[in-house]
Amino acid sequence: MGIRFTHQGPTDCGCRPRLVSSVSVLQKTRPEKERPQTKKARANGPILNFRRREAAPREVQQESAREQSGMKKIAPVFLAIGAAIITITTAIAGAQGAFRGIASFTPFLFAYGIALLAFVAAALSYIAQDEVPNIAPVRLGKAVTVAHHQLGSWGLFVTNHGDPAYEVHPTGGKVGDSTLIFHRSLQNLSKSDGEGFFPIYIQRADGGTLLGGLFDEMRTKQIDALPIRISYRNGKGHRYKTTCKIARDVTASGGLAIINVRHGRDFFGFLRRENTNA
Repeated sequence: MGIRFTHQGPTDCGCRPRLVSSVSVLQKTRPEKERPQTKKARANGPILNFRRREAAPREVQQESAREQSGMKKIAPVFLAIGAAIITITTAIAGAQGAFRGIASFTPFLFAYGIALLAFVAAALSYIAQDEVPNIAPVRLGKAVTVAHHQLGSWGLFVTNHGDPAYEVHPTGGKVGDSTLIFHRSLQNLSKSDGEGFFPIYIQRADGGTLLGGLFDEMRTKQIDALPIRISYRNGKGHRYKTTCKIARDVTASGGLAIINVRHGRDFFGFLRRENTNA
């Protein structure tokens, strides 16, 4: 950019004109946003003042609530469609004598199949909007803290990776002629609660009790793996379960490892009578 000089004031008085650089004037009058960028800014390209707007936790909760509300509205629609198809199909089949063997019943089977798919879709949409707790076994070991645990007891540590769970209680099984028993249950367990703890003891066939000692008992009875079930409910009272196995593993801490962990709904949990000790 060239430099232009101007003079101020009259020159016929014999005074020497004062030269003023237009560069300094431009720098004083140039707005802040038009000043040149630094070398680092030019190397990184133009500065754009675009900021990604992150969703606030409240907005996320509102979006989740809207999704659940949408699922609640979809389920009755599928139920109504299935019921309407069955009603209409049954009326047409009866009018044409399909139930008496006068007409072929095969075309109506397709209609009933579509109604069945509508009912399945309604059930899936109902399950999708449900609260889903997820109790996961963490490890076997000794409680070393007082909070929420029984100091010095040996047992099973669990945590919750889902929605709040209620009436959480594991159920053991037979260890030869002995029985593995979990000493207590938890009324509720959420993510913020951290780990839950269930003390374990062995009930001998002769009536004796052994605190801990599960590895020795399994080794003596030559049992490689012991199935475990953890039962619990969600806030709506729906039953869930986590199944796993306690397996002998010399490389694991204490010689026992937790394997084959599975989680899901417990639709037939009401048929079982489980003995729990609070």
